[in-house]
Amino acid sequence: MKKKLSSTGIVVGILIVGILYLWFSFKPGFVYENGTWNYVSYDTGAGRRVSPINVNKDEFKVLKYRDFARDNNSVYFKNYKVEGSDPETFKIISTKGRFHYAKDKNNVYIYASDDWSIFKVINADPDSFKVLKYPYSKDKNDAYCGSIPLFVDDVSTFEVIKGARFSTQTSYENFLTRQNDPSNRKKYEFITESVIYSEDAKAKTEHLTYLGYKLVEDNQMFGNIARVEPENNLVEVDISEWDKKDIKSNIDDYGVSILVEITNDLIIKQESGSLSNINSLKIGQKVLLNPPRRIDESITYEVKEIIMLEMSDNEKYKRLLSNQQGRYLTTVFIKEGDLLPPTMKETLLGLQSQSPMNFRVYQEDYVVDYKQELNIENFPVILVFDTNGLVLKTYDTDEMVAFFND
Repeated sequence: MKKKLSSTGIVVGILIVGILYLWFSFKPGFVYENGTWNYVSYDTGAGRRVSPINVNKDEFKVLKYRDFARDNNSVYFKNYKVEGSDPETFKIISTKGRFHYAKDKNNVYIYASDDWSIFKVINADPDSFKVLKYPYSKDKNDAYCGSIPLFVDDVSTFEVIKGARFSTQTSYENFLTRQNDPSNRKKYEFITESVIYSEDAKAKTEHLTYLGYKLVEDNQMFGNIARVEPENNLVEVDISEWDKKDIKSNIDDYGVSILVEITNDLIIKQESGSLSNINSLKIGQKVLLNPPRRIDESITYEVKEIIMLEMSDNEKYKRLLSNQQGRYLTTVFIKEGDLLPPTMKETLLGLQSQSPMNFRVYQEDYVVDYKQELNIENFPVILVFDTNGLVLKTYDTDEMVAFFND
């Protein structure tokens, strides 16, 4: 007796074939078509994206490493030729985490597994290079934060205290101007290519401490404005990061702050040197306090100078950015005096498994004018950030639900 296939079985079979077809059809990678080698990728906005590679088709070979290929002279990352690379000695040396490392006889490289950029670790020695906890690495000569050399005093004593939550990828022009502090511009003026680095990781040698790529000197006490009371001539400065720069623990475990009395003798000025006053100090503003506090001065310490420092994008958006790769952080801003509608709050709390939620009163006196920078038109507003930046701004919980269910 012949058995009949059920309609359900047929449908399931068709679905399986369809899924397998889509998987193999839309898998990103190198494709030879129409007489040209291409790197093919896919995204929800653009669909299938074909990026041609300018290469001799007879010399081109796809390597066993994902997203890498070669010809007779160079290595290719996706559709980009890696200048100065050596295809004969090229190999991947670390794939732990989001940021991976590779090297050949000429250079060491760092790249993100989900990005299109690849960076040379500047001046690194391939033979002695060792990957530490991201963003740090070292060789026989120096240590590195991302692709940036640190010029440490003793590489043999270099150790990582805390890894990075955030990373910045930028052009060297931007690094040497807007995103780098003046004391380091001369230090890195030789850089002529794009860089990747961190500002929130922590490392040290026996005598020096680093926050990200920046050297933290004992005579430089950094902090952020936590509270401003012009009517009482008082400013509170959070110095947690500076105070615990040598402690092997998470700096968010507890806070350290100091109260500064604004007197006629206290100088407040911009990083450029122009004088300012207490009314220019905003919550979250990064500052340098002079002189630095000594260990035995916890009671008698007196600030003589407050310098308002330029801030990078990561520093400005630190409280909104997610600190976990592959996770979102949602912040809901409401106006002072307003209450979040109960139905909206209930919907948002139901999405906490998808994203942690921060509910904040919008601070008009915060150092960053988020209303202007993010074009916020009304409140409450829902902001969803990943580790790199804003991915969703909405005033509608239904739109947010659709985003997380997509």
